[in-house]
Amino acid sequence: SIGAGYSDWYLPSQNELTKIYDNRAIVGNFTADYYWASTEGGVSTAQSKHFTVGSLSNQFKRYWIYVRAVRSF
Repeated sequence: SIGAGYSDWYLPSQNELTKIYDNRAIVGNFTADYYWASTEGGVSTAQSKHFTVGSLSNQFKRYWIYVRAVRSF
């Protein structure tokens, strides 16, 4: 089912996404590409992290980039 029955999913912040990146081998199923963070860089940009090299960068929000939603616990 969509959302596994939960409705409190959100896009991780830059810091949360870095923690996910640091544990990517445990979390698994990542593509070697950029993933969005909820941290904005400006009106038209937001932070993203590349899951091969670990670099952070600002990307235009109009770009199609992967997401990994998370839940608090």
